[in-house]
Amino acid sequence: MLEELGVAPWTILTIVWIALGVTALGVLIKFWPTITKFVTAVNSFSSLPEFMETQNKRSDEHSARLEGAIDDLNDRWERIRHQVENDHDTNLRDELTELLESVAKLAAWTERHEAFSDGYRDRIKSLEQQTKLLRQDLSTKEHP
Repeated sequence: MLEELGVAPWTILTIVWIALGVTALGVLIKFWPTITKFVTAVNSFSSLPEFMETQNKRSDEHSARLEGAIDDLNDRWERIRHQVENDHDTNLRDELTELLESVAKLAAWTERHEAFSDGYRDRIKSLEQQTKLLRQDLSTKEHP
């Protein structure tokens, strides 16, 4: 039938193959970004074990640092607790009250001592003044 029209079968076959090639090229151009993304994803899977190993190392190092910091904090907490823990008959508040009372007594004693010292200081000034007057009086008098 094609031969009656003067067209050789290989010509039709060539046209079909060219049409299929152009169609395939069009599809390839249309889906090229998607194909590129797919190939990139597949390539990234090849480096995934190496990436996971690196992340595991980092995670282990971070965990070790955190464990060290937690141990340090626990040690500090134990030292603080030991300092404020009630391990005798009185508690810290009672000892603080007793200390404040002692400080108040010391302050009262210091005030009394200062007042007492002020009295002595006034007496010493008075004696110095009297001594000065006596010296002046004696220096103005002539000796026989």
